[in-house]
Amino acid sequence: MGPQKLLNLIGNTPLMETVNLVKNKNVKLLLKLEGNNPGGSVKDR
Repeated sequence: MGPQKLLNLIGNTPLMETVNLVKNKNVKLLLKLEGNNPGGSVKDR
């Protein structure tokens, strides 16, 4: 994979909305699905 294709993958971690972790209905809590990063890494370094 070339450098440009690899750079296009950085910063696009999918988000998932939760509904059961917050009691306040006015709060929208999003979780990052870090396991979807290239190589399954939690942190891109």
